Amino acid sequence: MTIQPYSTALVTGASSGIGAATVRRLRELGLEVHAVARDKERLTKLAEETGCIVQAASVADLDAMGAIFKNHEIDILINNAGQSRTGNITNTTEEDIDAHFSQIM
Repeated sequence: MTIQPYSTALVTGASSGIGAATVRRLRELGLEVHAVARDKERLTKLAEETGCIVQAASVADLDAMGAIFKNHEIDILINNAGQSRTGNITNTTEEDIDAHFSQIM
């Protein structure tokens, strides 16, 4: 089954959770999927499982992201990347909050 006319997707935050599940589903639908995340080891395992194309990069690295978009035509963008912070949300610092929102604004 395909979702024509789309053939290529890019999924950020693809190394685990919702991102990895999205990669799996889009591959099942027959799309070429570029899986983007910082964790190359997890991406490699996902690629072995699904046949996705690994793009180990941070979405905050504009040069890396620019190269991905320059070299590949992307029909669908699933912008799922998040920012990892350890600890309890009640102990979140103002700097953590600023860093998080500067990534999405």
